[in-house]
Amino acid sequence: PDNFSARYFLQETVNTFLVGSLIFAAFTFIDFYKLIKINQAAADNLEQQLDPQKSDNKEEQIISIEVENAPFKINTSTFLFANADGNYVTFYMVEGESVVKHLKRMSLKNLEDQLKNISPYIIKTHRAYLVNTKNILHMTGNAQGYQLYFSKIDSAVPVSRAIIPAFKAVMNNK
Repeated sequence: PDNFSARYFLQETVNTFLVGSLIFAAFTFIDFYKLIKINQAAADNLEQQLDPQKSDNKEEQIISIEVENAPFKINTSTFLFANADGNYVTFYMVEGESVVKHLKRMSLKNLEDQLKNISPYIIKTHRAYLVNTKNILHMTGNAQGYQLYFSKIDSAVPVSRAIIPAFKAVMNNK
């Protein structure tokens, strides 16, 4: 009964915190490696489906969208993806041997709404990205979701975990 003091209480609180932190860290690492394994296997499975579809990439479809009351034409065989930043969307398109960026003032939601019924293989993969699934070159998986790679682009385009089921459905129905 006389064993209680502020110093003893503080020491036991620190010990409890340290033990809890170790258990939390262990479960976090286990979950992290489980997600990596699951997403990498699923990405490898989807990537195997890309090879037969590369011959389909040759078909051209010109899509006209409205940007600030003016038409902007997108060729689906050269359109890679669109990246949103606020009220601006950057279109990445292959022209010749390089990738050209076209910056337009519009929202990604507006672009998605215009393309939804026209082209079923151009889908939103992340809150800031709209991707042409026919031009995906390579894909990998990590704990956060998938990473998509395109020709002549060094950076990866993410597929968020919440959108993975819809992304798989589009990839399987191509």
